[in-house]
Amino acid sequence: MLAASSSLHMLVTYIMQLTLCMYLEGIALATRPTLSPTVRHKRLTAELRRLRAESGLTREAVAERFDWHPTKITRIEKGQWSRLNLRDVRELLETYGVTDESQRESLVQLARDVRQRGWWQSYSNVLPNEYTHFIG
Repeated sequence: MLAASSSLHMLVTYIMQLTLCMYLEGIALATRPTLSPTVRHKRLTAELRRLRAESGLTREAVAERFDWHPTKITRIEKGQWSRLNLRDVRELLETYGVTDESQRESLVQLARDVRQRGWWQSYSNVLPNEYTHFIG
């Protein structure tokens, strides 16, 4: 068991080093820019929080506007969600006054992309949970 754990650790370390080297050399890992679901999740959360703050609305005012419980907005802005409804994202963007169509579509696409599983999730049966934080 110890040998398998050591081998797994070596494999994860190698993958992390290879990914870092490719990043530093500017080599694209895919044809379109890819972010891990974890990074996408954090980015979307931060953008929604920033847009609400810039709009001058409080969490309570937004929740009241949608007839939501105020903790729903808090959970969205703290990243305590697993899957946002795309309609909710569109409505939030409208409420926050985001009129730039490319920005709106970019954030809705980000919300779609968050739903994708990371490549490492297919290895969950052999990859300990503590490693997924470093990979994703």
